[in-house]
Amino acid sequence: MFCGTWSADKEIVMKSPTKIDGSRRPGGPISGQDSAAGPRKMLDILHLERQVLGDMQLRDELLRLYAEQLMALGPLICGAPGQARSEAAHTLRGASLAIGALALAHVCGELEAQGNEAGEAGQGGEETRREAALVIEGTRRRVAELLRS
Repeated sequence: MFCGTWSADKEIVMKSPTKIDGSRRPGGPISGQDSAAGPRKMLDILHLERQVLGDMQLRDELLRLYAEQLMALGPLICGAPGQARSEAAHTLRGASLAIGALALAHVCGELEAQGNEAGEAGQGGEETRREAALVIEGTRRRVAELLRS
């Protein structure tokens, strides 16, 4: 586990904290469904299958590499200050978008922006880091399930 806990009976549904005009919505990012976009998926299997053109060996290789990135970057995302957290979040966001881990890509985008705003010493974003820990663990479990199947 990275830096948080995951309960199998919980379902994380992400809600974008940003309105279309760029202003922030009140409330926490795990507070329900975004009426405009709907819930973000832990892992969009259809997106992943399109990315690998149905090649299951390639899919599994990408998932293994992604799992390694989760293990390496998860602790930085949850515990590093400012710029280090922002850079780790940027890297994991790109990898998450590539394989269809949309919930994690979203939360990494939030952490990256918060890190850039806070500067090197910035520690802010505690709620987002807790959210990241849950989403990282949920995504890790989903990737492990796919690799076992």
